[in-house]
Amino acid sequence: MTLDDFKSVISESNQVAETLGYLKDEQAKISLNDLFSSFTSVFIDSVIQQTTNTHLIVLNNKEEAAYFLNDIQSLNKKSNNILFFPHSYKNPSRKLSGIEQTDNANVVARAEVLERINRGYKSKT
Repeated sequence: MTLDDFKSVISESNQVAETLGYLKDEQAKISLNDLFSSFTSVFIDSVIQQTTNTHLIVLNNKEEAAYFLNDIQSLNKKSNNILFFPHSYKNPSRKLSGIEQTDNANVVARAEVLERINRGYKSKT
């Protein structure tokens, strides 16, 4: 079975259809539980491929988000529309005179993501 075959089976599953039904409500909030490893990425990619809405995926930590981002970008041909929205809280490892410093690189990355969302992904970047 190829990856495309596997993705096709998942996209035609009852669980994906049920999730798509919930997403007809534009204010829907869905929590996915009991999915494991990269199956979560394949499942979410199947949902994304069948909708035109913007999706926000919240994960437990930066490492989990990085793995998910890598998986979803590999699965999705429109990976330039997949954005990473990092934390902006103060970084305790970067102390200047005992004062925690804000992670400025993440603040800039967050601003770029918000700008792209505001523009509606019309950018070629």
